[in-house]
Amino acid sequence: MPEKILLIDDDEELCMELASILSDEGYSVETALNGARGKQLLETQVYALVILDLKLPKITGFELLRFIKARSTEAPKVMVLSGRPIDEQFWSIAEIYLSEEEKTLRTADVIMTKPFDIDQLLQHVRQVFANL
Repeated sequence: MPEKILLIDDDEELCMELASILSDEGYSVETALNGARGKQLLETQVYALVILDLKLPKITGFELLRFIKARSTEAPKVMVLSGRPIDEQFWSIAEIYLSEEEKTLRTADVIMTKPFDIDQLLQHVRQVFANL
């Protein structure tokens, strides 16, 4: 049975392209074009990986990331796709200096900056599933 991925991004073209690429790689992929639909799917389905945009209508990616990580230990892995660059210093800054959004972002398993290299994304996806 193929690993299940939920892809949540409001860019419909990007979402459909990524879903097609991931499906061609043998993954079972569902998509949501807004945070509310993403949350609804997360409440009713089990996914091994969520690929999540941060800027979403209705419910933000930050809110969804908090929702996912607050769930049981069986919460899916999360790969964040961010239009905001994340530098290496982000990981070494003390928690007390971070905003709530930055603290939330640190809970993601993988963070990629848009635009991203598709081969690098696939490498991260494979790595996530290899570590399950």
